[in-house]
Amino acid sequence: MTPAVDPRPARTSHARRFRLRALGVGVLALVGAILVAPKPLASPSATSALGRSLGGSRVVLVDMLFLRAGALVRDGRLEEAASLYRTVLELDPDNVAAVAYLADVLADGFLGRATTPEDQFAWWRSSWELIERGMDLAPDSALLHTMLAYRLWRDPISFPDLKPHIERAFPDRTARAVYELAQAARLSANIPYRGRVHIRLACVLGIVEAIEAEQRGDRPGADKALGIVREIGALRARALSEMTTPVMRGGEEVGMVLLRDTVRLGIAAVLGIRERLEEGDIPAAKAMVAALADDLGEDALVEAARLWVAAAG
Repeated sequence: MTPAVDPRPARTSHARRFRLRALGVGVLALVGAILVAPKPLASPSATSALGRSLGGSRVVLVDMLFLRAGALVRDGRLEEAASLYRTVLELDPDNVAAVAYLADVLADGFLGRATTPEDQFAWWRSSWELIERGMDLAPDSALLHTMLAYRLWRDPISFPDLKPHIERAFPDRTARAVYELAQAARLSANIPYRGRVHIRLACVLGIVEAIEAEQRGDRPGADKALGIVREIGALRARALSEMTTPVMRGGEEVGMVLLRDTVRLGIAAVLGIRERLEEGDIPAAKAMVAALADDLGEDALVEAARLWVAAAG
């Protein structure tokens, strides 16, 4: 006699597939609702609860929101993009990438639209505070350490009217930027979507900080900055031997120099110019700056050295 087949496993499997399909439809419906009107659809606590209830499907939802937010940024629809990144953070509060992207929208997007230095600084401060809150969640995030450095070093270059406001808030902004970049370099040799730029900046900006410290008479600060550069150079020696920096003259690229050589030449120049200035030999110090310019071209490091020697004589 043929034994009867128990239909229950089939029903269980069918029910599971039904639930998965229903969950998928629900996720897609939620994504559709957010994308049509990218505003918080509920209170932050309710959105966070929804994120927890989605389980593994939350990853799919977050990825889709990221893709849409990136497209909105490219289209210049910054308010909608910022709203989607905030929604991602409500669904996934520990999402460091969302913190980073939202901070970039605030600093690179809204800050650029501001019409007064005061408004620019308000957006800058919003971006800074957002990154700091992210650091509370992920203190070992190389990405967030790098972004703090960007705010301190890059933004005053991109928005010159903003520089006095940042320097009043952070009188030691270059030293702080070097600290953040060094922390990032200690934590990671490569940051997703950012590469190894933090290593380059830690080394070059560290030498610039050493020069600026010498110019203001802060020898311990200069030695500390050079010590950081040497440390990162040893820790990330492979990266320094692989990375290159363009040599620029007259606004055109005329060659490349290994980052390892930039660091070697920069440290030697700082120590050599320091000695010449202590001896009162201004012409020799100027000759060292000229030799550095021959090797590195139009470089932030060279310009800092030039200003240092000019102020001395």
